[in-house]
Amino acid sequence: MSNPDAIWYSHCGHSPLAVAIQNGWFADELKPLGIALKSVKRDGDKQQQLSHYDHHIEYSIRQGGNVPAIWARSTGVETRLVGINWLDEYQAVLALPSSGIKTGKDLKDRKLALLTANHPVDHTQAAHLRGYLTALELAGLSEKDAEFVELRQVHDNFGTPGAEEGARTFEGGGRAVDALLSGQVDAIFVRGPHGIAIKDRLNATVVSEISAHPDPLVRANNGTPRPLTVHARFIEDYPELVATLVRRVAEAGPWAETHAREAAERIARQDGTSAEVVERAYGHELHNRLHTTLNDTAIAGLSAYKDFLFQKGFIPNDFSITDWIDARPLDTAQVASTPAYETT
Repeated sequence: MSNPDAIWYSHCGHSPLAVAIQNGWFADELKPLGIALKSVKRDGDKQQQLSHYDHHIEYSIRQGGNVPAIWARSTGVETRLVGINWLDEYQAVLALPSSGIKTGKDLKDRKLALLTANHPVDHTQAAHLRGYLTALELAGLSEKDAEFVELRQVHDNFGTPGAEEGARTFEGGGRAVDALLSGQVDAIFVRGPHGIAIKDRLNATVVSEISAHPDPLVRANNGTPRPLTVHARFIEDYPELVATLVRRVAEAGPWAETHAREAAERIARQDGTSAEVVERAYGHELHNRLHTTLNDTAIAGLSAYKDFLFQKGFIPNDFSITDWIDARPLDTAQVASTPAYETT
């Protein structure tokens, strides 16, 4: 079989795939083979850009928030899970100092901003709902103890061919902040570098810092862990090429360990912020946490969040994360990708 004309990729936020792309490793592998490297977001038309969600482009590789990847598999798309990265990101529920809300227990009978977005699957709402429910549960409360105020996200860089890979803003952060400042809501959920920026801008009270919890399954959300997926057809038709690309993604882990500043800068470029903010959002051990694995904890975290998505109606069908895995490409890669830390 001749080589494909192009290989497509899609990523968002922090990911080893983003590092591999920015380092030029995919281009180094594909150019000698006469294969074009194309970005789903930047090079795709509106229909092709939807592959970030439904993975309909068969010769493509994706890593980013796990909700679209899980949703695509739930709808029957024959993707395969070939790796997972676990890099914890800042997750917190914030309130204004003037609100009197200081701990999770103070969220009882309060209004919480629940952002929604017009995507094939509403990963924004899924992430925010998970964050609130976790904060409530940790405080001994339940979903019924607070009022959720839906706020429609209006900005989205999808659907704009040519949009920069890093041109992303916090999920409706401005909309949530406006609602908080106007008194429409009493608390907001934030995550990642933009969550840090919002906290600093508001001098907000951190009501519940979910990302600081010691149990990794509690911390599981749309951004943690991040699955690396390819279409089954891609593996079937070009197993060696898939293994090569997975190997280059896996190599981001050992590379980052010895290039801490550069790794932070790569992630900062992707998130549209500074290396300093990135290190606050992902921790000073960021450079040790860009490994690709299929270890038990990562699988359990992805499975726990998948269960949440199914229980709350974000995905139509349940499925087994274990059955979704195809470990052959990562096994073939033979990269020393064992994290220098434990996901605990």
